[in-house]
Amino acid sequence: MHAFNMYRFKSLLGSVCLALAACGGGGGDGSPPPPPPTPGVAPTITTQPADASLTAGQPASFTVAASGDAPLAYQWQRNGVDIAGATATAYSIAATSVADSGATFRAVVSNAVGNATSNNATLTITAAAPVLTITPQPASLTVTAGTQASFTVGGTCSSGTLAIQWQRLGAGVFADIAAATTTVYSFAAVTGDTGAQFRANLSCSGQSPAASSVVTLTVVPPAAVTLGPVTVTGLRAQAPLSTTSAIDRQADGSYLFAGGAYIWRLAADLGSVSRFAGNGSFGNADGAGPVASFNGVRGMTHDAAGNLWITDNSLIRRIAPDGTVTTIAGTLTPNGFSDGTGAAATFSGPAGIAIGPDGDLYVSDQNTNRVRRVTTAGVVTTYATGMVAPFGIAVAANNDVYVAQAQGNRVVRIVRSGNGPGVTQVVAGDGSANVSNPADGPGLTASLPGPTAMYLRGTTLYVRDLAGLMRTIDITTGVVGTFTGSRTLGPGYADGAPTQVRLIAPAITGIADAPGGGLLIADAGPLRTIDAAGKVTTLANGYQPSTATVTSLPSSTGVLAQLPFEFGPLGATAVAVDPQGRIVVSEGNTTTVRRIDTSGSVSLMAGLAYSAGSVDGVGSTAQLRLNGAALAIAPSGVVYVPDEASVKRIDTSGFAATLAGATGALASGAVNGPPGTARFASISGLAVAPSGDVMVSDNGNAAIRRIDAAGNVTTFSGVMGQRGTTDGAAGIARFNAPIGLAYAPDGTLYVNDNGTLRRIAADGSVTTTTVTNVASFVINPTGAVYVLKFNDGLYAVSSTGATTLLIPMGIGLVLGSASPTLGTADGAMAALGAKQILIMASRSLAVVTLP
Repeated sequence: MHAFNMYRFKSLLGSVCLALAACGGGGGDGSPPPPPPTPGVAPTITTQPADASLTAGQPASFTVAASGDAPLAYQWQRNGVDIAGATATAYSIAATSVADSGATFRAVVSNAVGNATSNNATLTITAAAPVLTITPQPASLTVTAGTQASFTVGGTCSSGTLAIQWQRLGAGVFADIAAATTTVYSFAAVTGDTGAQFRANLSCSGQSPAASSVVTLTVVPPAAVTLGPVTVTGLRAQAPLSTTSAIDRQADGSYLFAGGAYIWRLAADLGSVSRFAGNGSFGNADGAGPVASFNGVRGMTHDAAGNLWITDNSLIRRIAPDGTVTTIAGTLTPNGFSDGTGAAATFSGPAGIAIGPDGDLYVSDQNTNRVRRVTTAGVVTTYATGMVAPFGIAVAANNDVYVAQAQGNRVVRIVRSGNGPGVTQVVAGDGSANVSNPADGPGLTASLPGPTAMYLRGTTLYVRDLAGLMRTIDITTGVVGTFTGSRTLGPGYADGAPTQVRLIAPAITGIADAPGGGLLIADAGPLRTIDAAGKVTTLANGYQPSTATVTSLPSSTGVLAQLPFEFGPLGATAVAVDPQGRIVVSEGNTTTVRRIDTSGSVSLMAGLAYSAGSVDGVGSTAQLRLNGAALAIAPSGVVYVPDEASVKRIDTSGFAATLAGATGALASGAVNGPPGTARFASISGLAVAPSGDVMVSDNGNAAIRRIDAAGNVTTFSGVMGQRGTTDGAAGIARFNAPIGLAYAPDGTLYVNDNGTLRRIAADGSVTTTTVTNVASFVINPTGAVYVLKFNDGLYAVSSTGATTLLIPMGIGLVLGSASPTLGTADGAMAALGAKQILIMASRSLAVVTLP
């Protein structure tokens, strides 16, 4: 460095040092400089506000705590926006509402140095439970037997809709009474109802449930003989389903199906059937539901808007959600395969119909061997030809169309190509019409005789065939299986597990989806369910019953457990009362045994409706031939009924099995012995002895037979095949035509022998009373005897045999009058306690109440 520069540097450094000393950088005495000032402390959140879950109307409060240099300032925010005036450590809402639910709250804390923001606290508000007020409470009643008992309850809800369900106490448990859902519950009281307890359960749209006071009914006898109805709740007239065909499940879970001249709706709970469209006459009239007519519906499907599309005769028709019917394509004449719009298009035998993802309808035009494509505006084009009697049709998610060729014995696929059809491929079926054990297996090796109705769920295609089977086809592999149906039994009509199920063939039917992997089918006559395991249960039979009605019968329509009772000459009918006071009815017409509980609710015990047969099983899996007007109930509740030439035992679970005798062409006979060997000729009366043995009036053999607990049969009184009217010991006595049987409390067995009442002692010896012209009789728990005389009336019988008229026959059934009449009494009677008698009168079930 140059000398000049070094000098200047040293001088500058000295000047800097002097300046620092002057600024306090150091004392002249050499002391250190003071420390720099300390910076302030910014806020820190020490307690976060907490989430809150409350009921509407409750107060809400959020609190925050923070540290840092004072003063601290607070600002609460809702959903990130400042809340005016909310500047304290806590923020409160005096009364929350449902609108507050989901809101978030936080606090921003600040001072001169900085700020801090708390976590968000979420407020969850649930609607406050409505306040239910029950007033008036029901009151206990005392009524005369045979008159109406009416209980009333009232209620109000602070919000929601009031719901009411009346209940009756039975076996220590309050059970719902079917259809008793209004403020007033009324029914015809019988003496057996005395002491019964009732209550109403109330709620507000299912919330705030509470039970009313429990009330007691006291029933006293009338001053004179009365005749009243038997209360039956939930019993509805059978829908006249002369045929059933197409069926389709709706978005709300209900089903629409074709039955006869109507379109019917089956409720989602499968509990009732109501008319949706149709006027009862066959035709093709358009219009509002009750105006429209139908004539041959074979296919149906629905669109996203809830419209139902059907093939009907040679027409394509739309049924709007309100039931209005409009024909969109086709004409009645001429039939053919002309494409066009609306009535310019023609069809011949349209059957299956399905809607594709493209929004168009695809129709199997059976007689023209075509598949037609129909827009919802009614524009018809031919989609594919070369089908062989196409019937069922289904469209996959990729718009491939599957067609069941009923006469080609195959299922084919029309592959989608762009916006139109591509190649047609055989998916399954070897083309053979083999209905005897058709083979399952890979596509073209399997046998599909006469495939008709189809339903596609996922990749499984369900197909009906002429062998009475429900088949499955995996559309990805073509493998064919069997979902349900007995290959051994073949086509027919039977409920039960897959190996005993019989489906009706020819299968011009419909298939619809059901929850849980099951199906619901319109099986030509009945409506039936198939569960995921293939078990079949009949909901309603398509048999057209007579116009028989039941007293107090509601006008709505219904299903199996709610069929009308078929009383009278068209089929043998018998009634009895079980130990719980429930009425059991054996109906020859419906081939079922049904029970009316003490609340009036009807349920099936055993038998497949309108299907006479002799099959053991539970409920509808059993089949019966109830060709004898006989019914007996043991103290255990076990029911005995005649089944052709055998006696069926129905246990409390509803399982029906043969106790003794046989059925079939060679079943009738006159043989004692073990259950399978014994033969009866004509069973027309049954009674359960104090020993538990079952006594049988074998009218065809003119003898009283006995069946022990093991089913062994012996002759109790009379000689088989020898008719007469001789009194005396068991082997000497003769019977002319023994029918009804009943035990008196003292163990004496009474028999109606060709219109004459006769007594049979415990040793089988017989004496004849003076009571004649007997159509039927009953003995009450006190031993009192009552007889219904032919074309005469109901009589009380004294211990000496004298008879007193109680109610005459007359023109029509007159109930609740000072002068009741029985009309045409059909004969069956049973004791409903000591003071009441059940009686079939004018094809109705009535109750006689005695003073």
